[in-house]
Amino acid sequence: MKELKPFVCLTKRQQEILEAVACGYSVKEIAIAMHISHATVSSHINNIKEVTGAQKATELSIVWLCRHFDLPVKVLFKKRFTPLVLFLALSITQIVMPESDKLKPTRSLRIRSRRKTETIY
Repeated sequence: MKELKPFVCLTKRQQEILEAVACGYSVKEIAIAMHISHATVSSHINNIKEVTGAQKATELSIVWLCRHFDLPVKVLFKKRFTPLVLFLALSITQIVMPESDKLKPTRSLRIRSRRKTETIY
């Protein structure tokens, strides 16, 4: 694994996308919520991965945790800090989601032969 660099300079849009990825949103959901194409979201994610040294979405989540809670990366990989990491990971939804009403994921429901799309609020 490459060394993660969570405290590099990111644009405001990249920070928003990093937060959305850390919260578990898909590329399609992010694109719909931010009114940009999925190719643009993918491009931002690839740029974030390149700058931070991350290779997977889980590593992007680690980068976001380090940035948000001002933690060094090495802390998250020590065994004795595993409960802290689990607590932080479980707390993300309570910390981020109430403040962040930017992302409103949609889901598609199949009702018999018709297709109906509804927005989750």
